[in-house]
Amino acid sequence: MDSPLNGDIVAGGHLRRRLVGLETTPGNGGGFLNFSSMKEETKKYFIPINRDTVKPNENAGQDSSKELVGVRHWFYISGEVPTTLELSTDYHIVDMNWDSDGNVEGIIEAFDQYVKVREVLTSAEVLDKHELRAEYIEYGHRPVPDFSFEYEDVEVQCGYCSSKFSHTMLKEQEEYDNEHDLYLYSTEICPVCNRGGCCEVEYESAGSTDL
Repeated sequence: MDSPLNGDIVAGGHLRRRLVGLETTPGNGGGFLNFSSMKEETKKYFIPINRDTVKPNENAGQDSSKELVGVRHWFYISGEVPTTLELSTDYHIVDMNWDSDGNVEGIIEAFDQYVKVREVLTSAEVLDKHELRAEYIEYGHRPVPDFSFEYEDVEVQCGYCSSKFSHTMLKEQEEYDNEHDLYLYSTEICPVCNRGGCCEVEYESAGSTDL
């Protein structure tokens, strides 16, 4: 019987070893346990793109995105901040200026109590404007493809236990082996018998045909 260890590659400075035909048992820490019951043949399946789901992406080619992480509340005021509001607890000063006559103009930023701050400033008739300032983080990613789409739902069969199910039920699993300093991973895991490499699937590429 051939060795079930197949396809060693190096990734991220660690050896990644693909395991084929090993039973994965989530109840035992997700370990790869059973070297027995190798399948007699590998069934191959082609998963086509569902043409009815193809849509052009408006942001095709974009390689970075912004994510909203918070909103800041700035209050523009003309006059002293009422003493009922506590500095460093309810707000902090963004900018504050006094003219020669002692008149005050400035900006304060409220914390979680922004509703209270707005009400107090409004009641004291010192509020000029309440401004919401969105904060984003920007992160890079692979360029957005020209199209988004889904695949046809194809029934596949496990080469070990002969169970039939949708290809969408196939699972993947990866673990890090501290003892040998390598990653163990298994693909096309059968949802019934939990053996990896239970079949072979090839997904149609968006670049392989006109959409």
